[in-house]
Amino acid sequence: MDFEYSDKVQKLRAELTEFMDEHVYPNEKTYHEQVGGADSQWDTPPIMDELKEKAKSAGLWNLFLPESEYGAGLSNLEYAPLCEIMGRSLIAPEVFNCNAPDTGNMEVLKMTFEMIDAENRLLYSSDYPHWDFDLPSVIYDLPFLDERAKRRILGGNACELFGLEDAKTHGPAGGNRERV
Repeated sequence: MDFEYSDKVQKLRAELTEFMDEHVYPNEKTYHEQVGGADSQWDTPPIMDELKEKAKSAGLWNLFLPESEYGAGLSNLEYAPLCEIMGRSLIAPEVFNCNAPDTGNMEVLKMTFEMIDAENRLLYSSDYPHWDFDLPSVIYDLPFLDERAKRRILGGNACELFGLEDAKTHGPAGGNRERV
């Protein structure tokens, strides 16, 4: 078996190493300070959001996804050396959206959403303000859902189910509704 890194992996390793040196390592202390000073253990430190945006802009997002439409399109063999680099920092996997439980679970979640026809059969509801985490943003950030599917899951399907508006429209009942 050939374990030599492909040109693609060598390029990603160089980009990842440069990003880690320039952005991740210098901000580890800031991250830990912001975690320690947060009002709640569930608050995301602002530096993490900044680093995630930079990683997305640099094309270093969802590296674990084997399909290139949403991720880097790497095999496990190609992804492994990138994990070795990200593993040098406790915050790096989250910065690149390659942290557990996303790694691996995202593929299972995508297949599950397709199998259950989530766009038409899944709806979100909550017992706000008693959320343990911000599920709407978790659903909204799923890379394999288009905007229409997100709108249907996060409100459109519930409106249809409860007869709150026309099944072909989405948005607040009685407000400006968008036809999809």
